[in-house]
Parts: sequence; C-alpha cells; structure tokens
Amino acid sequence: MDRFVLMIMPHLNVRAHIRALRLATRNFADDDSVMALPEGIILGWFETLEKFSSERIQLALARLESDLSRILPPSFRFRSAERQSGHWYLKSDETADAEKILASLRAFASRAALDLHDPPVLYAKEVLGSIALGSASGLVSPGPLSFKKYELVIYLAELPETPLRGFQFSAIARVHHITRRGSVDRTLRSD
Repeated sequence: MDRFVLMIMPHLNVRAHIRALRLATRNFADDDSVMALPEGIILGWFETLEKFSSERIQLALARLESDLSRILPPSFRFRSAERQSGHWYLKSDETADAEKILASLRAFASRAALDLHDPPVLYAKEVLGSIALGSASGLVSPGPLSFKKYELVIYLAELPETPLRGFQFSAIARVHHITRRGSVDRTLRSD
C-alpha cells in the first residue's frame, strides 16, 4: 500500500521560518514524525493498493488547483500558536468552506485513482488549517507569518518499519499557484 499526503506549501523563506519554529519546539524524544513532515498545511492523506501513476496524479493535481483557487483565501495568515493533543500548531486566521474543500479532495482522489483517507479539513470545520510544530513545553512567540504564493504538492509518504520513526516524504507532483495582478500561473512540474 502506498500512502500520500497533499499539502499547501509556501515558498522557501516561509518554510525556513516554519522549520525554525519546529526546531525551537522540538521534543527530541517524541517529534520524529512532525519533524519529517514538509513545512506546510496538510489538506489530506490518500492511499492506494494499486500501482500509482504519477502522470495521472499530476493531471488531477492541476485540476484540483483550479478548483481550490476559487475556494481558498487569497492569502494565508498565521498570528498565533495553540497547543492541542500535546503538540503546538500555528493556527490560520483564514477560513474557507470545508465542505467545498472536501468535495474537491474527493474529486481529486477519484481522478488520481487514490482513496481519500482522513482529511484534516473534516476536523477543522470552517477553519482552513494549521501547521504542526513540536511538542516541547514552551513556545517562542511565532510572530506574524503570511503568504499568498504557494504550490500544491503531493508527497509519497515512505513509512518506517518502526512506527513513527524515520518517515520520509518524496514529492510526486506539484502545481504552482502564484497570483500576479489577478492571474494565476498553473504550470505543472514533476520531480
């Protein structure tokens, strides 16, 4: 079985800031899985028992970006962090229609021949999402963090033999979403 995670990934300078926050909140005994995650917003987890087609996933991802560009806010803002279930999360100030996002994720899964497994948007209700940090007891103030340039990336999650130890994520496909003067660049790129 192959597992995938679909994420909204900000550009490098924002990811570096998120990585620094993760390191500042890392609990070295418990945070291997969080530290392995790419620095972005998880939209959903997918899986398949069949051999997957990266070309089919790329085409489906381009269509998903087109669908989500009408649902997602024009920019993402994170001004606070909150502790839930023992971990810190950067909380988004933005909201979006969770039902529309879920419908788009289901359509993507169908087009990509994947099964949608545990979309975080189900738990978020109207809140768009959060970014996982570490589980240390203290948190340095995250300060304001925002971005409008991002890409949708689907990663193959290579799971470890030992539970929650040694995760690795390999990008399968990505679609850039860059807003410039009202236009969107929907170029397709495969890694």
